[in-house]
Amino acid sequence: MERISLLGAGLLFLAGASVLGAAGAVTGRKMAAADRIAARCLPAAFLLSLLSTRLWGGQLCALFHVTQIVYVGGMAVLTAAVAVWAAFRPGKAAYAAGAAVSLIGMVSWISSAVLFPLTCMAGAAICAAAWFLSCMGLAIPHRPERKEAGGQTLKPEPPGKAGPEGFLLMLSGYFAGGQVPVPSGEELRLGNDARYCHLVLDQPGGPPCLCGVRFLEKRGTYLVTCYAPEALIDGTGRALPENSSVEVRPGTVFENAADQSPLFQTG
Repeated sequence: MERISLLGAGLLFLAGASVLGAAGAVTGRKMAAADRIAARCLPAAFLLSLLSTRLWGGQLCALFHVTQIVYVGGMAVLTAAVAVWAAFRPGKAAYAAGAAVSLIGMVSWISSAVLFPLTCMAGAAICAAAWFLSCMGLAIPHRPERKEAGGQTLKPEPPGKAGPEGFLLMLSGYFAGGQVPVPSGEELRLGNDARYCHLVLDQPGGPPCLCGVRFLEKRGTYLVTCYAPEALIDGTGRALPENSSVEVRPGTVFENAADQSPLFQTG
């Protein structure tokens, strides 16, 4: 009878986790702001989980031997690592790690609910939220192709050779199809106001200064800094926060967050 009860509980857990994960995946594919929600909320969920693990660890120290204490400490370190990873490098790998850790966390909390019902159910709920957000992040679609207003498909071009000067391939507006040089050691600023920018995009409702691009000659990469709040989408489909920078390789396409139209591609 005990084995049957454990089997039933396991099947119930798998069914619940599957439904919750499927809901997160659907949300990730359908919600336009899913990338921002997952990138911001998942680290917060793991920090809450870390706090609850710390509280639970104190209770375990009074009841169990060193094996359980080491397990709790290991989970705390792993949870903290994934929280930092998801906060600073959100992406498929971080979300996959988050899904694994949150699933293990749910199992651990639920299996200990007999000893500490309130603490463990709260911890399980936090891990369930992290599982939902991880599945949401994993389901966010990539954008391997971009389309112009006329419907023409744009595929990322192969990376260029590193040299003393980089360039941007413009994908929309007056400069569409043209290449704009980005000399090494200098920042090329793009936006709507010539007082703040070198290249005027002339986008209706666009910010005075949208972003700045630097070519890192020694690394053969580009440093793109967004100067407007969440107005620029990087190559992973993530809207960049204001005054944040991202280092990308040649061939990365950036979009206007307002209408998800392609702006430029690093050369």
